[in-house]
Amino acid sequence: MKTSIRQNIRSEHRTVAGTAFGTPPYMPPEQFENAAGCDERSDIYSFGIVLYQMASSGNLPFYPEMTGHKTDSQLQAWYRLHCNAAVPEIKSPLSLVIQKCIEKKPRKRYQAFTELRTDLEPILKRQTGEIIALPKQEEFGILQWMSALPANCPLPPATPLDSVLNHVASQAPHSSSHKIRI
Repeated sequence: MKTSIRQNIRSEHRTVAGTAFGTPPYMPPEQFENAAGCDERSDIYSFGIVLYQMASSGNLPFYPEMTGHKTDSQLQAWYRLHCNAAVPEIKSPLSLVIQKCIEKKPRKRYQAFTELRTDLEPILKRQTGEIIALPKQEEFGILQWMSALPANCPLPPATPLDSVLNHVASQAPHSSSHKIRI
């Protein structure tokens, strides 16, 4: 019985094909049409909106005029802006990266965050002189531990990230010989 309840809970929270799901200011056009069909390029679009906000003192690139309560017509207004509105120009070293992140068509965006990172790193180095090294492969071991955990593994509530990661590591088989680096 517990398994069927858990499966029902999990299926209730899945995005259904043909539905929109998300926060409209950050949703790429394809998410309004079919949220279940989104991929990494959709996340890159949303990340581009956040980058735009960071580079423009918190402004969103698109914002429809809102009146009254949230309605379907307001959701449609967001959709039209994300599909048709040009990204306002900003004076920032991130401008070209932001423009590519917020391309309307997924095929014109960065195809992966690794590709995006290759454009961000030189900007960081030019602006700050800083170079950020990629984490070593063994530092990614937490993902393997997490996938080996039972689905009902309890996590401590509202704890710092390092505590959660160490808890997860302690629950994983053979985890005592590994260290987690944060």
